[in-house]
Amino acid sequence: MIIATDKDLDGKINLSEYITLRRGIIAWSECADSTMSPKGLKCGLGIINAGKSISQLDANNVFEFGVSLQKKNKYRISFPIFIMIADLYRIFSGFDVHIADGYITKKDIKKKILEQDLPIRLPLTTANAILDLDYDKFDFNTFSTIIILFNRYYLYSNGFNINNNFMTIQQFMVFMHDKMIPK
Repeated sequence: MIIATDKDLDGKINLSEYITLRRGIIAWSECADSTMSPKGLKCGLGIINAGKSISQLDANNVFEFGVSLQKKNKYRISFPIFIMIADLYRIFSGFDVHIADGYITKKDIKKKILEQDLPIRLPLTTANAILDLDYDKFDFNTFSTIIILFNRYYLYSNGFNINNNFMTIQQFMVFMHDKMIPK
């Protein structure tokens, strides 16, 4: 659960992360059984992202991404996956685009950096790593995959106290590009 809710990657749950987790628990209890369907995900995203209208098409796209993160169940998503993708949806929709047909551009990301309006799960180091990639625009799946990859890089490189000889985030993203990031 820490990996799914720890937005600032400090190994602890702060108030903002706790609130996201609590909203997730409420959404889960209202919209899911033991696992969540695409229709339940639409309901859950509506609770976590109060005030935003969510189309079933957007919910289906987010659901397919969530299912791709699981090894076993390919028809419904688990609670930790729900928390993670709901938060990624919150960040992506903060750029005011629809997931099914929308893209965010490097210009959108730079604007959010300059306005100091970046969501907490997108720290400046992540944003800069995204800007260094050879992409001009990102759909939800690509954006979310990059965030997840960065989080894993950050956790492993800091968790093992790896010295400066370890590859940089830019080198890591280039290394992972062909194998992990969907086109």
